[in-house]
Amino acid sequence: MGLGLLMSILTLFCANPEQSGSSAGLLTPSTPAASTSTTGWTAALAGSGQYSRLSFRDEKPYASFGATAQPSGAPTGATGGAQDCWRISSTTDGTFSAGTWYSSASVIAVTSGGTTPAVRVLYSASSPGNASTYTSTGNLSGDTNELLLCTVCHSGTLRSVTSVIGSGVTNWVSVTSIPVFATTAVLSVWRGMSAAPVAASRLTVILAGTVGNLQMSVVGISGLDQTGGHGLNAIVSSVTTIGTTSMLTAIMNSVTSADNIIVGAFSWISRNPGATPGVNFTELVDVASAEAVNTMQHVIWSASSLTRPASKMPSSLQGAGIGVELKTVFPAGRARFRLWQSPNADGASATEITQGTMVGSVVTGLTTTVAQSSSASTQVAGFAIANGYLFEQVAWETLTAGLSTSDDRLIRFGSMDGTTGSGLVTADFAATAGGAAVSGGMMLPYYLQLVQDV
Repeated sequence: MGLGLLMSILTLFCANPEQSGSSAGLLTPSTPAASTSTTGWTAALAGSGQYSRLSFRDEKPYASFGATAQPSGAPTGATGGAQDCWRISSTTDGTFSAGTWYSSASVIAVTSGGTTPAVRVLYSASSPGNASTYTSTGNLSGDTNELLLCTVCHSGTLRSVTSVIGSGVTNWVSVTSIPVFATTAVLSVWRGMSAAPVAASRLTVILAGTVGNLQMSVVGISGLDQTGGHGLNAIVSSVTTIGTTSMLTAIMNSVTSADNIIVGAFSWISRNPGATPGVNFTELVDVASAEAVNTMQHVIWSASSLTRPASKMPSSLQGAGIGVELKTVFPAGRARFRLWQSPNADGASATEITQGTMVGSVVTGLTTTVAQSSSASTQVAGFAIANGYLFEQVAWETLTAGLSTSDDRLIRFGSMDGTTGSGLVTADFAATAGGAAVSGGMMLPYYLQLVQDV
């Protein structure tokens, strides 16, 4: 930097390598190539309000998260000073005007954290013969915090399902049921979810009395709300429909989020499979009794909550349906920043530039293919720096629980073009003699919009 009163905004990018005299990363005026660093966090299943400081060159483990809001103090580090920071490479001299400073941390997932809801069929079968208890032909179990929906339809006489037992679930709970035909058939949906599923076992459906046959299926859905116990808050709402037609549609109530998903369960008075799902729905189960006593089961789903579940048969028949809206949860978090200056390369005797923590914008639904930026701004009073270093201190806060032990995020380097690039943008700076080779810059509109939305 030269002498004089020339004022300019400084743009400093996070980059490698570790800085001399400390364990901090680099803040550089040169735009680094887009890449994923080794610095970040494995948030795993950390719930709301958990914090972990950055550790340069390390991916902080799940155990590093705690309830104390971070960053909570001056630059520090387990293997040397300021490992929780990015730092300019050498000392500088000059004066910063009072104004707005911006910090941004771009992050990307490097292993799949299960952030996209996934749907799978665990079991589907028709069980013939008169009985009041029906059991699956094999053992099955859901994954940790996977919602299981058990759909049951039966015919022969009008009986209710009194309980569902097994398949790794400690407590099955009825969602809703509806008669398919006034006196001879019933369609039911039950839910179950376990934070720690027990051993796989057979699924048993118990009815209030003997029926002629039964079709049952179990569908597992991951990526849903895990609160409330036994999948309670994973289910937003359910509706039923009944009629004689070739296509039944469950008219859903106004959905609470476009990110939610819909499952439809239908039963027709038919002994044959062959139902087809409505537009934008995917078929999961199509199984029938193949007996003189007619019932069949059709289960479908859609990732779009803006559609209505519908089941269609080749001809007009009596049928009933249940539509269920399921609440998806994308693990959310945000970066937190504090800015410091110190005459020492390791951050010793640092003075805070900010007046407390800068809280970044929320990152949610992080994937392994597209980075997202958590950015914040704050007003900083004017100050002088004399033969000193600038430090950007970073931590991560979880806002919703992760869905997998592999849920993580690593810092991205790059041009701060909206997806890649982490760093710091200062207020106007007037350099004096010597100092680091920092350069002018500007806050990109993308980041300005992000921090204004915080």
